[in-house]
Amino acid sequence: MPDARSVAQDIPGLPGPRRVAAAGLAALALLGVLMATGTVPATVVTWWMIALQAVAAGVCAHLRPTDAVTATHRPHHQALAHGVDIRRMAAEIFGKETGLGHGKGGHMHLFSAEPAFGCSGIIGEGIPTAVGHALAFKKQGRDDIAVAFFGEGAANQGSFHESLNLAALWTLPVVFVCEDNAWAISVPKEKSTAIADNSARAAAYGMPGVLIPDNDPVGVYEAAGEAVARARRGGGPCARCCANSPNSHAPTALFSPSCRNALTSRRPRPIPVSNATPCVLTSWMS
Repeated sequence: MPDARSVAQDIPGLPGPRRVAAAGLAALALLGVLMATGTVPATVVTWWMIALQAVAAGVCAHLRPTDAVTATHRPHHQALAHGVDIRRMAAEIFGKETGLGHGKGGHMHLFSAEPAFGCSGIIGEGIPTAVGHALAFKKQGRDDIAVAFFGEGAANQGSFHESLNLAALWTLPVVFVCEDNAWAISVPKEKSTAIADNSARAAAYGMPGVLIPDNDPVGVYEAAGEAVARARRGGGPCARCCANSPNSHAPTALFSPSCRNALTSRRPRPIPVSNATPCVLTSWMS
């Protein structure tokens, strides 16, 4: 595994790739501790976020601590990218009093007042919560924004469509970010979703939608910068769909023959940092 300090040397001024490596290395270190001690089942704590760091890093590089981030129930990369204290996060995972929720919430319920961050074990819960944050910011006359991270499975929830509709209707400062890894636990996307690109759904609510393919942190960084700037100046919501290396986040999914075959038959896809440099992180399958 490469040293995180060398990641951004060829991209001056771009914090995204450095955060990609930092989030990945932190998750892998925590995974090692969990596996070595046997204190927490490691396979159901950190491994699902590996190969998803580029999305969180590219988006959160544009945010302030006062911007609100709502995350999935697999939130560690998003929490780290937004600046949540890794020591308090790790303590929460281990159920310690010094954790973010005094050890009561666990790894799916991480909350921080500053930076403003929250997540939930309920699929799609963070999408309307982000809309609520954005509505509060607008009523208070603040130029802070909200960002909702969610997976492509959550994009089929009613809360997704209701949230996009209200956000567009009220011109709220919120950015919707879909981490699309093509699998909702053990359900392949083509079996559950009528369209190939979830960003196309944004047009139905009168907001711009952009697809960023291939786990590209620079592409995410650039697209997110435009979306965040638009929301901050009062231009309204945006939707971004970021396609990642296909993987399932649940170990039980490996008992599904279709899921297991799809995952094991694909070659690891690297996360590119720039066209001129070698990849520094690969998908979890490497």
